[in-house]
Amino acid sequence: MGFVSVGKAFSAKIDTHPPLPHNGGLSRGPGGRLTRAAGNPAGFWEVTRLELFGFGPHLMIDGYHANAAKLADPELVREVLDRLPEEMEMTKVLPPVVQRYPAALGQAEGITGVVIIAESHIAIHTFPAQRFISVDIFSCKEFDLGKALGYVVERFEIGRYETYLINRGKEYPKDVELARRIVAGEREYLQARVG
Repeated sequence: MGFVSVGKAFSAKIDTHPPLPHNGGLSRGPGGRLTRAAGNPAGFWEVTRLELFGFGPHLMIDGYHANAAKLADPELVREVLDRLPEEMEMTKVLPPVVQRYPAALGQAEGITGVVIIAESHIAIHTFPAQRFISVDIFSCKEFDLGKALGYVVERFEIGRYETYLINRGKEYPKDVELARRIVAGEREYLQARVG
């Protein structure tokens, strides 16, 4: 479906073949560039980010024209939250929690669910009457963005989507040696100040 190759930079390629109605696509995030991949079908997009850094990637999906019956199904939301961590090679800490919420004044009825993973969390919010879904996948480790997006699009039959990708914790040092030097420097500073 898609892949992420990791190095100093990475590319997330999302193959929406067969192309979704209204063409899905990736929205530009900080440090990223949106391009239509040359020589590929209209539904194929590539986002190139200049550098992978910080605590980890946060993929946000806004899905439109989704299957309303699937968005209204709490068991499907629970199943997606239960299986997606395994699909993404992440570790569930707790089983998914899913709650239907009734329409209130000025608010739409829907379903909210979350699963806590060792790497962070995955959250889903559905709005069946509006055929809209909002998904957040935040992880402290890299994951296959295309696979995650494809899984969600397929399961909820999303007709059109926008994605946003940001690096969280941009100053978080993943380099163990760098982290050691930072901690040693902080200890040195505290010793000098406290005595």
